[in-house]
Amino acid sequence: MKSKEEVIYSMCLTYRPDYEIRKNENDPPWILGMTDFEAKMLYKIMEALYNDDLEPLLKRKLNRKNLFGEDNAPRRRKRKTKS
Repeated sequence: MKSKEEVIYSMCLTYRPDYEIRKNENDPPWILGMTDFEAKMLYKIMEALYNDDLEPLLKRKLNRKNLFGEDNAPRRRKRKTKS
């Protein structure tokens, strides 16, 4: 399973494929890449999305699995049939 940082990094690359490419602040806007400030801000936004939305879902999912991969989710009771 990927670490938290790897997932956030992948989210950044998915949103902005030029996330890895750095450019100078004085470069024109049509130059490919992001400034260091833009990259840090994008990472912080993706980190907030991960912490607020993905992490609770992952924790809930992982807590339902035991060591053998069997689902420990609560089961619904079967309906009683009328006889």
